[in-house]
Amino acid sequence: MRRAVPPAPTFMTCAELPDYIPEALRQAVRPLSLRRKQILYRQGETATAIYFVRSGELEAARFSPKGDALVMLRASAGEFFAELALNVECYGCSAYAKVDSELFVLPKPKVLESLRGDMAFAMAFLQAQMRNARRQCSRYERVRLRRAEDRVMHFLVTEAGPDGWIRLPGPLADWAAELGLTPESLYRALARLRAEGRIEGEGSMLRSCQTK
Repeated sequence: MRRAVPPAPTFMTCAELPDYIPEALRQAVRPLSLRRKQILYRQGETATAIYFVRSGELEAARFSPKGDALVMLRASAGEFFAELALNVECYGCSAYAKVDSELFVLPKPKVLESLRGDMAFAMAFLQAQMRNARRQCSRYERVRLRRAEDRVMHFLVTEAGPDGWIRLPGPLADWAAELGLTPESLYRALARLRAEGRIEGEGSMLRSCQTK
């Protein structure tokens, strides 16, 4: 039986393992909790697992000799993390929790075994990676925008569902972190966009008027 591939979440505060994860792999998964700034793995360590973010946010970074972090990858609830571990011997970056986070650890050998033996899972996992790649590109585009209003509009246009609406199950402060803004900057940007008639909706439901 072909497993249904659920739509990718656009923004959420808590997620469970996707339904397409096969039972044999699911039994090997274990939970992991990380505190804010706690290291998940260090650059050069043996790649033993990939991860699924249940809640919180992870970052993978490389560090300059002065200790400055160059963020290479970011993942939040509903997203896989460190998938490149499936094709390399060692992690190429150091990873840590940006905030308190809950993860699912998927052992690398079990994931590879499932990919080789379960075509439905392999196809669903590939589709998930394609969606993740698109979201990462959108994130990098977004944080390069200088104005808070532009970041909000970019998110609404690129991440909205078929009807143009976005539901934010978490507080606006969580969304501000996703956009790389302070909560105060986000509140001011939303007020300006509403005043200009560029967005509509209140609370957790928002839509760009450009998508009507």
